[in-house]
Amino acid sequence: MVVLHVSKACQSCRWAREELEGLGVQSQVLEDSPTPLDIPPHAMADDDQLFLGHQQIAGHLEEMRRSVAEWTSFQSDTCYCSETADIESTGCRPW
Repeated sequence: MVVLHVSKACQSCRWAREELEGLGVQSQVLEDSPTPLDIPPHAMADDDQLFLGHQQIAGHLEEMRRSVAEWTSFQSDTCYCSETADIESTGCRPW
């Protein structure tokens, strides 16, 4: 799960929060909350990775956006039933 540590007054943090929420991945946003001693404000933890500062957060959000786009590009309700891979609707019968 992605955990984003942000400051309420920070415009870049607001942008990062909106971007993260727009991705539709499981996440938690901690706003102006105390962080563990080794995590400064303006940080994002993604499983075992830690991204510090706005630039690293923005870079990781872009990487996540590409991953989500690739994942969703393969999600479809079509099936390929013909030998020529012509797209047919769901519920098609085997050739």
